[in-house]
Amino acid sequence: LVLFRKGLEIHIKLHGEDHPEVAMANNNIANVYRTQGKYVDALGLFKKICDTKIKLHGLVNEDVAGTYTNMANVYASQGNFEEAEKMYQQGLEIMVKVHGPEHPD
Repeated sequence: LVLFRKGLEIHIKLHGEDHPEVAMANNNIANVYRTQGKYVDALGLFKKICDTKIKLHGLVNEDVAGTYTNMANVYASQGNFEEAEKMYQQGLEIMVKVHGPEHPD
């Protein structure tokens, strides 16, 4: 986690807050939080990442869909399956818009 945070600091200095590399560095940290059971921290960071990705790419983007899936995974880890299903559904709807309904992913 220490190294991920150091990497995040470097990316922010190089690119500023709203950059794909910063979002990826935050994503790594959020996944560590989820693995550690720090679900509130993970969700907060995934929401921030989602906002950044929407700002950078618009709502209909694979990266945004992936972040919804990451949030769904956190909710599922918490046992909040209703919220997890909502997030999975949002991610799926975006992927269908990006690739069409017949795409294998």
